[in-house]
Amino acid sequence: MKKMTRIFGVLLLVASAVILTSCKDDEPAIPESVVNWTLTLPETASDGTVSDVTALFTNINTSTTYKGTVTSVTKATVLTVSATVPEGLYKVSVEGTLSYTATDGSRVTSGFRAYQESIAIAGETATIPEAQTSFYSPSEGFVISEVFFTGTTTDKGDQYVDDQYIKIRNNSDQILYADSLAILLSEFKPYDKQDYTPNIMKDYFSVSAVFMIPGTGKDVPVQPGEDLLIAVCGINHKEYNSRSFDLSKADFEFFDWDAADVYPDTDGPAPNLDKWYSSSLTVTGFHNRGSETYAIARMQGTKEDFLTNNKYTATYIWTFEDYTMERTLDTYKVPNAWIVDAVNCSPTSMFEWLVIDSSIDAGWTWCAENNSDKNRYNTAVVRKTGSNGKLQDTNNSTQDFIPHTTPSMLQ
Repeated sequence: MKKMTRIFGVLLLVASAVILTSCKDDEPAIPESVVNWTLTLPETASDGTVSDVTALFTNINTSTTYKGTVTSVTKATVLTVSATVPEGLYKVSVEGTLSYTATDGSRVTSGFRAYQESIAIAGETATIPEAQTSFYSPSEGFVISEVFFTGTTTDKGDQYVDDQYIKIRNNSDQILYADSLAILLSEFKPYDKQDYTPNIMKDYFSVSAVFMIPGTGKDVPVQPGEDLLIAVCGINHKEYNSRSFDLSKADFEFFDWDAADVYPDTDGPAPNLDKWYSSSLTVTGFHNRGSETYAIARMQGTKEDFLTNNKYTATYIWTFEDYTMERTLDTYKVPNAWIVDAVNCSPTSMFEWLVIDSSIDAGWTWCAENNSDKNRYNTAVVRKTGSNGKLQDTNNSTQDFIPHTTPSMLQ
């Protein structure tokens, strides 16, 4: 009897396996689609030559990644991306290296990219809407996570602005090194639109300050998801304002070693950034209404090379009521190809224009409604966190930042 039971059990298992196999074989295969995506290079790269281009199609539901093919012609402005993938919902990314001639005749090499999220691919053939690529730095894992420019208030309600700071996040999944990463402040102001000649904005960012994180390449490691805290003045501000906070343990601080004797800078315990340039004759600080653009860039070459080769002189017509006159502006420029991230800021009622190319930041954010808005104090602009736990970065600060919110150091 036991023998017959065992035989019956074996037969039952075999039958079950046959049935399961048969059911699996009967499942229809997911249809495949041939998908195409046409991309144009940035407007200023009309003679661009591309290399090392990678196209990836990642199925959002299965996390499976498929490689696409990219075809282009030397000195052509159009790329064609194609792939054969199973139908589904995808995120699509294209990255590569672009060499082109800038408006001043110099040859520039930069990264470029294009990205689309939640693209539904179905049917025998599918076409993703045409898009333009944008410049990016290979160290794109760094983003500006927060800017606190408004300052705090004292117990008496007076403003206290020495406790300004900026935070930079490693938004990648690997250790990145911040050596040679610089904080840039804009020369042009969002409330004062002028027709500057020559107009170099497509290729360069005009700056009023450049302060660089020192290091030889791997001296400043930043873990995935961690911030660098960079203070305008790296001291314990609670000693001067009980409603402020301690920045003496900041990772770095701005320090104007060459500030005028009548208003010398304070050298706090935080390590100093390497000052490459500042238009200020006293101490460098953030505009406390946020009327400027903040950017980070991976500097190349030496400080001396930069100061020699990156001068920028522009003319413009200044107008006040019925009076006009030609003015000249002398400053420095940083190639857009070096810029890793940027955030445009402005009081809401005063915004007139973007002072950095829209391929880097197509929007702007705010803490003040006007120049005398006292409600701006104790607020910051803070980058949003996406559903994947990473900071959101669409190159549009209007979408990417929470305006007029509580700064992290006051939480």
